[in-house]
Amino acid sequence: MTDECYYFQSPVNVGYIKKGSTGILIDAGLDASASKKVLRQLDELDWPLTHLLITHAHADHYGGAYKILQQRKVMTLAPKVEADVLRYPKWEPIYLFQGSEPHESLRNKFIEGQPVQVDEYCKEGSMGLGEASLECMSLPGHTENQMGVIYKGVLFAADSYMSTGALNKHRIPFLVDLRRTLDSLNKMLALSVKGAVPGHGVFEENFKETIRKNIQFHEDILSRIIVLLKHESDGLSHEQLIQKVCREWDIELKVLSSGRCTERQ
Repeated sequence: MTDECYYFQSPVNVGYIKKGSTGILIDAGLDASASKKVLRQLDELDWPLTHLLITHAHADHYGGAYKILQQRKVMTLAPKVEADVLRYPKWEPIYLFQGSEPHESLRNKFIEGQPVQVDEYCKEGSMGLGEASLECMSLPGHTENQMGVIYKGVLFAADSYMSTGALNKHRIPFLVDLRRTLDSLNKMLALSVKGAVPGHGVFEENFKETIRKNIQFHEDILSRIIVLLKHESDGLSHEQLIQKVCREWDIELKVLSSGRCTERQ
């Protein structure tokens, strides 16, 4: 993206910042296989790896971290709250199962990664890591305390927004808070940067159009749900609403741990 900003493009992108003898990975991929590919490419180029910054505690973004920490001596950083899940990944299936002991089908690598030792918290504002000075940007909504990174005019946006292809694939994106998601999206619209790369998608200089499509996508979902509720004078339970939403979107959740919806055959 620039002579100091890179990313390893895959279904889950891994960012990389190179400044002199400092090398910073932004996220670590889903599993050991993903992170080993990253390490191999860095070794082939003889590029440094000194820091690992995890943007948020979803397993597809940190699952490969344990392999990196096994093979490299790096400083690991993450936002508060997210760091708690990284240290004890079972929190993720627990809260997805509404606080109960999670069903075994929720305890897979897509939801619960290997534990990660976090050395330092990152918070919104400027941060110096080795020879690099970067800006952390709070982008909650997809998770409780997701953090984006800005360096040399490039925004590593994590899952604060998705490519239009990813939106259409997932159909109902996972959020913990719609209001804060929309706040984060509007916050990014006000940025003056050269471009951005999401956690799922490709680098775009004209990323703000994609952000606007994300806003419209979420607002359309909300509007359709409100219409469903207006037709129910007695209200709906949480379970009934999920059932009606799945029927309205013609989707089927085939397993309890499904992270995405699939069209009915």
